[in-house]
Amino acid sequence: MGKTESSTVKVEKGLSKITFEDDYKQQCSLQKSNAVLENKIWLGVDKDINGTAVHARMHLTKEQVKNMLPY
Repeated sequence: MGKTESSTVKVEKGLSKITFEDDYKQQCSLQKSNAVLENKIWLGVDKDINGTAVHARMHLTKEQVKNMLPY
């Protein structure tokens, strides 16, 4: 998958997950969270450049994402 390509799949509970590669060729994803009280996403690296699973995704609110956009 090239860095400009992405794919969308449905994961558990029908939520969407978008997978893509970053500039370092690491497999990343953005996934809708099933958080009940607030609209949130999961964002981060799923596998590093060696294909090793990475378990370090951020659980972000809409406000947190909005605050990052200017940067």
